[in-house]
Formats: sequence, C-alpha cells, structure tokens
Amino acid sequence: MNKNNTIQFLECYEMHPCLWNPREQDYRNNNVRLAAPKSIIQEMRLSITVEEVKLKVKNIRTTYNREASKVAKSKKSGAGEDDVYRPQLIWFSVADRFLKPVIEGRNSKDNMVSLIIIYSIVILVRML
Repeated sequence: MNKNNTIQFLECYEMHPCLWNPREQDYRNNNVRLAAPKSIIQEMRLSITVEEVKLKVKNIRTTYNREASKVAKSKKSGAGEDDVYRPQLIWFSVADRFLKPVIEGRNSKDNMVSLIIIYSIVILVRML
C-alpha cells in the first residue's frame, strides 16, 4: 500500500469507530466489529483478506503510538517549540486527529490514578 492509499485506508478506518474508540457503543458488539473490516475492504475495493486488514491496522497503530510517544517525550523534556519532535509520516496527522483523543483519554486517567496514589502515600508517610 502506498502513502496515498494509507491515508485513504485511515480515513476509511476512521469511519468505523467501533474498531478504535472504546467509548463507542458498538466497540463491544462483535457482530459490528467483525463486519467493519469487510466494509473497509469493499469501500476501498481491496483484494486482501480481513486478517490482512487487521494486520495493517495493527502496524499503523504501532507506528502511530511510537511517533506520538516521541512527540510527547520531546514536549516533556522542556524543549522549546522548535525542538518538539515532528513526525515525518505523511499520514500521521490523519491518524492523530481521531486516535489522539482516545489515546490521551486513556493515558490521562491512568496518570491521575497514579498521582492520587503517590499523593496518598506522601500524606501517610508525613503522618507517621
């Protein structure tokens, strides 16, 4: 799949939030989730299997997460605006517009729980 096809694939994937958004009602509906890759194949007129679509999604998500992590780490380091990592992937911005809120939402909840636990431990230690 070339870069333009990857962008088109991502746009098609975005139209099926049951595959990527855990807040979506159909995310837990197996029938809808099984039909979505078939729909992507038909919409894009691909000659690949459902398993190949799933593998493509997995590869894209892995690459997206790696690049998004680099961006986040470069911001945390106290770097200036010009020093923030910018992914060179042509399709990154397409994936970022719909995956970023889902990924950040999940991570921020985990961070908040960690902060509460740490804060509680500090208070307990001070009380002793």
